Amino acid sequence: MQNGASFYYPGYLLNKGSQQDYGVGIAAGNEKTKVYFSFDYFKEKGLLNDDYSNRYTVRLNVDESLASNFKVGLQNQFTYYDQNIRSDGSFQLQIRYIHITILLDQTDHFEESW
Repeated sequence: MQNGASFYYPGYLLNKGSQQDYGVGIAAGNEKTKVYFSFDYFKEKGLLNDDYSNRYTVRLNVDESLASNFKVGLQNQFTYYDQNIRSDGSFQLQIRYIHITILLDQTDHFEESW
């Protein structure tokens, strides 16, 4: 390492976060019966190591016309979460607002700067 070099310490802790969302829906039916089915997958990678969230959603709607003025319907939705996320605790606030830099002095000893 060179004298006077500095390092942005949160850069070693933070990752590039990303989000992806995929969905597909199918609708079918006739004059009396209508059916709708959908599937959605949402994936999020957080800024901190091991922060992630995956969400799977399945939806099914069925509508049946029993008479010209009477219709019966069924709506179901199932969602499953697989996640490991941190709350907005003091650790996250420090990473967001305090820039920690480590400086090397002339003898290559670390000097912390807050």
